[in-house]
Amino acid sequence: MHASCKHANKQWQHIISSPLQRCTDFAKTLADKMGAHLHVETPLQEIDFGAWEGKDIGTVWQQHEQDISQWSQNPTRYTPPGGEPLHAFAERVQASFQRVTQQYKGQSILLVTHGGVIRVLLTYILGMPLAYTNRFHVPYASMSRVQCYHGSSGDAYELSAHNFTLNGSAPGKEHHE
Repeated sequence: MHASCKHANKQWQHIISSPLQRCTDFAKTLADKMGAHLHVETPLQEIDFGAWEGKDIGTVWQQHEQDISQWSQNPTRYTPPGGEPLHAFAERVQASFQRVTQQYKGQSILLVTHGGVIRVLLTYILGMPLAYTNRFHVPYASMSRVQCYHGSSGDAYELSAHNFTLNGSAPGKEHHE
């Protein structure tokens, strides 16, 4: 994640992090290094995978292939056993994103969060059906860049890059990230 941020060559004013340790540890280190304000945003934590939580994905595939296949194909109709329904997850993530982009309007922010959160935000920003969340490749330490435009008729969002640190192209627009 440090290499991805270095490659982005960006100075963020605010770093907003999921409360989960794998995000906050990195976010605290980066905020201290950059002199940025750190805020922990609880709703940006990963979806609750219920019975699959904390297990190796290979093991889950091996033991629950039919369940994983159903969830992968249509996560809006299938919830992991004991897990969080995708609609509830999306509602909390989208509400948090809207709140954060309003609170830090006109400032450069970095969200440090999880693949599921990023996938939900991508479907939201692009106006895609929530059922398409699993169609995005979101590898560890990847970055996406989102521009937020605030107007009298509401906010508009634009995806200007996705996984850009993996292919070396970093767009030059400056707004929210």
